[in-house]
Amino acid sequence: MVVINASKIEKITEYAINDRIPCEERLDLGGVSQPVILSDATDPYGEVANTLSSNGVPVLYIAYQAPLNLSSMVTVLSGEEVSWEDIKRWIQKANERVNQQVQIASLNIKRTIGVFGIQPGIGAGSIARGLALYSAQQGIKTLYIDLNYRFPKAPYLIGYKGNYLEELLDTLLMHEKPNMENYFLHKSKMTLTKQQQDFFKRLPDDFYVLSPSGELGLEYFPNIGTDLDQVTDLVKKIIDGAKPYFENILISMSSDPDEILNLATLRVCDQRLFVTDTNPSSVYLFDQRMKLLIDSGVPMDGTQVVVTKAPAKLDVEPIEKIIGQPIHYTVEYDPHFVKEINELNLMGGDVFKAGITKIAETLLGIKAEKKQSGIRSWFSSSSKTTKAGVL
Repeated sequence: MVVINASKIEKITEYAINDRIPCEERLDLGGVSQPVILSDATDPYGEVANTLSSNGVPVLYIAYQAPLNLSSMVTVLSGEEVSWEDIKRWIQKANERVNQQVQIASLNIKRTIGVFGIQPGIGAGSIARGLALYSAQQGIKTLYIDLNYRFPKAPYLIGYKGNYLEELLDTLLMHEKPNMENYFLHKSKMTLTKQQQDFFKRLPDDFYVLSPSGELGLEYFPNIGTDLDQVTDLVKKIIDGAKPYFENILISMSSDPDEILNLATLRVCDQRLFVTDTNPSSVYLFDQRMKLLIDSGVPMDGTQVVVTKAPAKLDVEPIEKIIGQPIHYTVEYDPHFVKEINELNLMGGDVFKAGITKIAETLLGIKAEKKQSGIRSWFSSSSKTTKAGVL
């Protein structure tokens, strides 16, 4: 099935019907998940195309001259002549992609989510760790990976010694296939002092950790090289090796868009969660950071955005206009967060917990309620306007 909202839509529909391709002409695109065909007549600024594509919907945009702000995820056919065969080929590929996504969704999905902060200090690591803890608290076997090898938080917050990530990378670099289970830290494998025992009792039984050591220093971290494809393959081996053991895998990392380990991880993950706060430097850096990631081969389909440390009543529309993407979640500023973390309550205060719960319900599929995409208002006054010569 393909949804058509383009200039001369009757002509496209006619061709589709003649080729026995299921299609539907629609003006209201709220909640659509099928491939969509748009044009410069119905979406002259490309806003709808960008929004749909950011939500993982395949989009074809037909235009004489496409808007410059169109997302790289949108397929564009432009020029004086656009043939039906070009459109037909796109429809076939888009339907294949949607069918694959449906098949994957019907399985017990192993979610691998990379959490990337636009700049240091905005709380991306706290979001990743909070989601991992929440997932484990629901009885879901969950792995939290701390990839920030320069400034890892996990050794200090969770309180262990060891260099599990370093050893694992060394083993993989020697082209050996390790027993992955040995590298996933779990409280049942830890030797605890009496002081630590009460703290570790609070950690869920299904919470596991993979992290660099906190005290060894950079000289002990493996030389993983500078070839992005090779490092991507290295990270893929870690994630693929972990998937048989865990349903949810949450990965935090540094905020450096040039760090090869970050780029490799974001390329390999099934989903990506980008984190910003309302600080002007974070908001205005967002688009620049995204372009760097896209140029490095990081896919943007299925990407979601969260704003942290938000005021209770935040108007997200001005921020969305600047970053060029919809904001999916907001986490309010929690005045008790630092105090709770200092007391090793890793979920922070009640406000932060509430924010994490809302994200987890949708992102992790825990008590999920599907949200509408909010596109309806843009098409409330649309009509079958035509533009001569596109087809």
